[in-house]
Amino acid sequence: MTKKALVVGIDKYEPPTRPLKAAVAEANNWADLLRTKYGFTDIRMRPDSSATKAVILDDLENWLLSGAMTGDQLVFVFCGHGTVVPIGGRMADEALLMFHSPNGNRIAAALTDSEVSAVVKRVKPPPDALITIILECCFAGGFDPDTVAADFDVGPPDADIDAQPLFEALIDDTELSTILTIHRFSSLWDKGIEVATVDLLVVAACEEGRFAQQLPVVSGFPPHLLFSSRAIPALRQNFKRTYLLLLKAINPLASDQRATLLGNVPRRPHPFLT
Repeated sequence: MTKKALVVGIDKYEPPTRPLKAAVAEANNWADLLRTKYGFTDIRMRPDSSATKAVILDDLENWLLSGAMTGDQLVFVFCGHGTVVPIGGRMADEALLMFHSPNGNRIAAALTDSEVSAVVKRVKPPPDALITIILECCFAGGFDPDTVAADFDVGPPDADIDAQPLFEALIDDTELSTILTIHRFSSLWDKGIEVATVDLLVVAACEEGRFAQQLPVVSGFPPHLLFSSRAIPALRQNFKRTYLLLLKAINPLASDQRATLLGNVPRRPHPFLT
């Protein structure tokens, strides 16, 4: 059984995109967790300028998913900005914003659901290869058009203030207000048998339409991403914690950002990545 992970973290977004402070650190934390607790030895890191759209698409198609076999564990982690990309008329796609050059074409740097879907359909990984996507970005819960919301109690608001959203708007409010349909990464589920049979589970840092948060420096500690800063310690404490129990442990600590699980339903009560 092969265990491979592609881990992306982008802090140094170029103008006019707002830079981040914690995405690369949290990406490194995820990689360390995969290595020390789950036995991943084949991990490809893509921080900052190495994480261009062309590079990540090539990594997904020709490295992470290529040659996948029964029982393989394949993980894609993204820490950075989420966004919405116009695709013509009154339609838009949610997307992951990759690195771009200063004042470059930011829309061209956005990796959309349709492009990820096209990679999966070309590679055709076997149905019993376990593919897990961990998204630490705004609108992460839009990766599935039919999100099953878990019933968690809402805990007290976060004590931290001035948290910044992991969102970079590529279209203005006026244009966004005219959008009728946003493709919430639904093509992974509704465009062909090649994708429908893939055993895919998405661990989303927030629900669709919600912002993921970067926490500020508090009492001398560095900034963190809200979801990662709760999920990683919880999994270090108990690496056999199930996906459902992980969410149950961290969601009462948050206010308006609630992690969710998308895609494969049978895997949700199973131990995380085991």
